[in-house]
This record gives sequence, structure tokens and C-alpha cells, in this order.
Amino acid sequence: MGDHGMLLKQSLDDLASLARHICDTPFALISLAGEASRDASFSRLAIAQRDLFIVPDASTDDRFAELPIVTGDEHIRFYAGAPLVTRDGQALGTLCVMDRVPRRLTAAQQDALRVLGRQLMVHLELRRHTREPCESETLLQALITGQQQTDVATRRLATATSRLTTIVEMEAVARLAGRVAHDFNNVLTTILGYSELLLAGRRPDDPERADILEIQKAGDSAARMTGQLLAFSRKQIIVPTLLDLNEVVSSMLERLEPLIGKAVKVVVIQGGASAPVEADRRQVEQVIMNLAVNARDAMPHGGTLTIETDDIELDDRDVTTHLDLTPGPHVLLTVTDTGAGMTPEVQARLFEPFFTTKEVSGGTGLGMATVHGIVLRSGGGVGVSSEVGRGTSFKVYWPRADRAETAVEPAAAVRARGGVETVVLVEETEVLRGLVKRLLEGYGYTVLVAANAGEALRLFEQDASIDVLLTDRLMPGAGGLELTRALAERRRGLKIIYMCGYTEDAVTHQALLQPGVSFLHKPFSPETLGREIREILDR
Repeated sequence: MGDHGMLLKQSLDDLASLARHICDTPFALISLAGEASRDASFSRLAIAQRDLFIVPDASTDDRFAELPIVTGDEHIRFYAGAPLVTRDGQALGTLCVMDRVPRRLTAAQQDALRVLGRQLMVHLELRRHTREPCESETLLQALITGQQQTDVATRRLATATSRLTTIVEMEAVARLAGRVAHDFNNVLTTILGYSELLLAGRRPDDPERADILEIQKAGDSAARMTGQLLAFSRKQIIVPTLLDLNEVVSSMLERLEPLIGKAVKVVVIQGGASAPVEADRRQVEQVIMNLAVNARDAMPHGGTLTIETDDIELDDRDVTTHLDLTPGPHVLLTVTDTGAGMTPEVQARLFEPFFTTKEVSGGTGLGMATVHGIVLRSGGGVGVSSEVGRGTSFKVYWPRADRAETAVEPAAAVRARGGVETVVLVEETEVLRGLVKRLLEGYGYTVLVAANAGEALRLFEQDASIDVLLTDRLMPGAGGLELTRALAERRRGLKIIYMCGYTEDAVTHQALLQPGVSFLHKPFSPETLGREIREILDR
């Protein structure tokens, strides 16, 4: 192998190593067309698809479940391959990453793998040119063209790598934020619960009633802050439904106008956004609320806030400037203000957690980071354009849902009814355990309490008349999920309610949404607790 061949081989090895590093997988492989390779079945489909081909879990995919690479010692579960196809349609091979455990790639990792594939294709094209007899002018042009393509790919790779670094840093902050929010939600549930009990025992003219209302108001404000932390950290329990974005915006106007103030005129333009989006309604409302509050703060002397919806089709050119998006149909939410606008420096840091241009007491710096986290979790993206002195426009892209039926607006909540059934309450925090026990007994239930999973198991061994288990999700030692697994064989059909502040992973999230299982978001009110218990018992 000559010097040129050695350089090309080193370049290919470097690109494969970079793919493995960026995608955080143990294996990266370059499979060339016509050569036998371990991932041939995956590679063929990647080339046929002409785009990044991802298999989250090969063992559950009928196309690959019986392949030796899946069933054998290599035990491959995850595959992602970028096809290496020339402009004239010739398939040169694939660049792929693999793992022994099921997983997914972030949008930034997917984009980085595509860019690396394009850069790798340039190197392979150069090798092809140098192997074929050709005139010096042709070879020179090939080298120039290849260098230009490499430069473009390198710039795009640098952008994608920078985005990935930011995401990794944000994930570290997110894990901390999620833990803090979980502990804080226990405290808030206690504060808000006892505030409710105190208010229930006061006459409307009681002079202490105003003081209790202020405590409750402060608790509600803190609860919204923890909600932002959880949404930003993507640890919030979410229940996606099919939503009509026009309906969501319309239903929020009554709440928005007092929050925005009379100095700001709110204009709603509902375009052709007839297609539904699949997302958690509370989170979509939080995105709109945060953007509206951000616009209000940019217009301290008044102005116009415009909220607009429309359908939009994104193509390959559109998504080059939005690395979080993929081509296809989307529903667009645009929120525009006539405020002070932002400098390019502020725009560059806009979605960083805890970054704010407001006074210390004026904001948490989580509003825009929360918007970014929620939208990315729904598979969408956020764009911003702003000019100092001329205002700001946010564009939020939600993927259009495949199904057509939109969610039915939930009926107005009815007052909680009590009962005489037996509830096992499992909660590690003593003060919260005492509050919840008192509330449930107030509804007429018999309550057996446990501070951990071991105590709860002993209660079930001693009492066969237990109707429902109300347990915290996270506890020292065995948590709520481990407890319910231990009870699965002994008490089939047991009604279960998890008290959740956040979820640590997708597996936990799915477990919480199984039939016969419900959950309470912390912090919860006494009324919500009563309704949830009654609802699951009546199923």
C-alpha cells in the first residue's frame, strides 16, 4: 500500500472512530459494497433507503431477530447506518455504529452521523478516482471538488459536534435539576396540602385566611418553577395525546390575557393548522405560556403579541438550518412580539439553562431552556429571529401526527367522592406520609401506612382486603416499581397509583402508563388525591 493509500486508510479509521465517539457506541464499522461484512443485512436496507437507517432493537424486529450478528456472541441490538451513495447513484457502502443494548440517537447525533457519512464518501470517491486511469486535469478537478465537499462537510460536522457537546452539558445539568425537583416536590406537596386544610377550617372573613392564601400562592409559584425544571430536564411524566393546536391556543387566551397585562395587545391568527400534533397538552400549554411571558417582558411599555398557527412542509434545505428537525409535514406555531429584540450574542445563548438578561429577581433563566427541552422531546424544533429595536419571532415546529382523530377536551373536574375501601400508603417522607394518611381518612378510607417496600410487603401478607396501593416511585432501596413487581404474582389485578415527581428513563415512563396503573404528579392537591383514588377504584 502506497503513501496515498495509507493516508486514505487512516482517514477512514479516523472517521469511524469519530462516529463511535459522537454516537457513544462501542462499535463503528465501514462496510464497502461488494465486500462481505457482519452487518450486510442492515447495510443493504440502509443503502436502499438512501438515508440514515436506524434499528433501535434488532431482537424485536422480525427482519433481523434471527441474524447471527443478533443471536450470536456479538449480540448486536442497536444499529444506525449512513449510506455512502454517490451523486450518480452508485452505492459505495455504509458507515454504521452498533451497540449490544437497545437505544436511540439524538437528533444531533443523527445529523453528525449523516455528515460523517458524506465526508467519508468524499474520501472513497477520491480513492476511486486515483485507482482509475484518467487525465491529470480530471484527477485535479476531482481533488478540488473533493476538498470543497470536505470543507463543507467539516463545517457542518463542527456545528453538529458543538450542538452535541451542548446537549451533553445540558443533560448533566438536567439530571441534577430532576433530582432537586423530586425532593422539592415532596416539600411542596406538604406545604400546599396543609395550606388547603387550614383554609378549609377558616371562615371567609377570617383575618388569617389572607395569610394562608399568600402561603398557598407562594407554593403554587414554586410548583411552577419545579415544573419548568422537570420539563427542561425531560424527566417529567408525559401523556401524549392528539391535539388540535388551534384549539389549545384558543383555550389559553383567557389565562394569557391577565398574565400578559392590558398594555400588550394579543392577536391570534389561525392559519391552516388543521392537522393534529401528538404531544402532552400540559407541556404544549407551557411552551405557549413561556413564549408569551418572554414576549411580555420584552415589551415593558406595551406592544403587540401575535400567536399564529399554520401547516408547513419541511424539505432537506429547510432542515439544514434546524439540526433538530427532519423533512416532512409539521404544524408551525409562531409567537412574535414588537419588543426590544435581541443581539446575536444573546440569541446564541438563548436556550442555555439559567441564562437570563433579566434582573436577579426577574426570572429563573429556565423559560427558554424549558421550551427547547419540551419541543425536542416531542420530536420538533425551535427557531428564533430577532433584531434589536424591532422585536423577536419564535417558530416552533411540531411533527404532524399520522392519525387524524384529535383528543377530546377533558370534562370539567367534579368534586372528589370518598369511600370505605382499604388503601396501603407507601411514602418514605414522614411528614408527607402523615398528610396523605390524614387526607385519605378524611375521605372515609382505611389507610395502612409503610415507610418502605419491605414494610408494605408485610402489610399485604397480613391483610387480604387491600384494594389499592398508593406508593412513591422513588425510595431508598426498593422503589415503587420493584414493590409492584414483587406483588404481581400475589395480588393479580391490584389497583396501583404511583406518586411521581419525575421519571428517570423511558422504561419507567412506560411502566407507569400500563393498564390498571395510574399516577399522581407531585405536588398534588387534596382534591386531586381524592379524585384519583376514587377513579381507579371505580374502574
